[in-house]
Amino acid sequence: MKAVDITLLFQAINFFIAYWILRSYVFYPAMKILNKEKSEEDLLKSSISKLRLENEKAVDHKLTLWSKIKLSLRKSAPKVLRIVDTVDSSASMELNDKVGFSKEEKVRLKQDISEKLVGLKYDD
Repeated sequence: MKAVDITLLFQAINFFIAYWILRSYVFYPAMKILNKEKSEEDLLKSSISKLRLENEKAVDHKLTLWSKIKLSLRKSAPKVLRIVDTVDSSASMELNDKVGFSKEEKVRLKQDISEKLVGLKYDD
């Protein structure tokens, strides 16, 4: 009976020695590495969220600029179309004849361009 008690005592001592060695040389460094990786992951996630916010702001800024450009183009499109009409009627008559557009095709082409690209209804 005493042999069992002494064996149990040695097993307990060996267990605590093995636990201390594993804790000191295996578990602690492993936990240190895992905590470091977790902090790096959190840092990456925060930088990704910051970059997403900056990207959304840039996209919003570009959309506002694009809407301003479209608005100014809509306002100035009739002037541009009048300029194109005057240049078209005088300087490029020969080119239009070589291409072979009829007058109706020219009008239809101008209407298509103004409606699809500019968003305006073209009135002659």
